[in-house]
Amino acid sequence: MIKYIIILFIVILLFNINKNNNENFNSNKKTILITGSTNGIGLTVANSLDINNYQLIITGRNLNKINTIVNNLKEKGMDVYGIKADLSKEIEINKLVDSIINKYGKIDIFIN
Repeated sequence: MIKYIIILFIVILLFNINKNNNENFNSNKKTILITGSTNGIGLTVANSLDINNYQLIITGRNLNKINTIVNNLKEKGMDVYGIKADLSKEIEINKLVDSIINKYGKIDIFIN
């Protein structure tokens, strides 16, 4: 498990690029990825962020929880995107990073 988290972190560092042609990219906001953010500390961190300064990506293994949290945070005005991912599987880590880079062009902060 730790091996995959380290791989994810390295991939994020390598792909921390700006894609200016991406319509969802907002250079004024930091993009934050919070893994395991459907409960516990990850959820607490997601709920505590200043809605005006971040583009938030939350992940978890339960799509229903992800959708509920995304909807709740969007109601507060937060720019949030949810992705179902099991970080114990390398292929899902790769899909997660690809999805984030395609949507936002960068990951500024990674919280695990």
